[in-house]
Amino acid sequence: MCPKTDVKLLEIPQTKSINEQSTAQDQKNIVTTDITNENDSSYGLQNPNLPTEPISKAPSTSHNQEILWHLEFDGSVNKLGAGAGVWIHSMQNDHAEGHAYRINFRCTNNMAEYEALLLGLKLIKNLGATKISILGDSNLIIQHIKGNFVTNDLRLRAYRGAAIEILNTFLDHQLTKISRKHNLHAHSLTTFASTCKLSFEPNHQFTAEIKHKPVVPDNVKNWQVFQNDTQINNFLTLKEEF
Repeated sequence: MCPKTDVKLLEIPQTKSINEQSTAQDQKNIVTTDITNENDSSYGLQNPNLPTEPISKAPSTSHNQEILWHLEFDGSVNKLGAGAGVWIHSMQNDHAEGHAYRINFRCTNNMAEYEALLLGLKLIKNLGATKISILGDSNLIIQHIKGNFVTNDLRLRAYRGAAIEILNTFLDHQLTKISRKHNLHAHSLTTFASTCKLSFEPNHQFTAEIKHKPVVPDNVKNWQVFQNDTQINNFLTLKEEF
């Protein structure tokens, strides 16, 4: 049985990004290093005042039976626009859903990555997840959240504070850096959103659906016997037209 997949393209207005307030911990750990390019050597700067260990909480033996959810995120900015992609799935309950967000305000690539992460965390929280595994291909964002990289950029510090605030509401969470090829779902979603050539207006919403069969079946490779689940049930129970 294929997991349910719902891909949506939404505009993110500038007034609905994140809380501008930084955490007290961030305010005490300012260094004169700007995070502007992930290939910059300044990314390797270590902060001696922050823990080098992951901020993940140790698994509790009393919660071992909780369903483990996976959150893959990606954000990007290019000459056509900016986008964020989120892929949420759990093999234990056969659930999967993807969301693509068009970011319709000026931002950097790092901000787009954080937007994707925060949007994903809110989505997975609303699904009732308590144990989550977060996967992303941005080493900068992963290490920044863990406290291994620091910056004096107020926006990124605020994003980190907002992310940690949500992370601390889960019973257990872990952050892992993965390669781009292993982050294909989220990357495809953010590419779709950032390169989509639609005229965006405030409060506009667009939905992109995945179709597995043609609207008109050819009855060669794509057969259509029933229109919906109701007809299937009627057939099995010999009701109405059957």
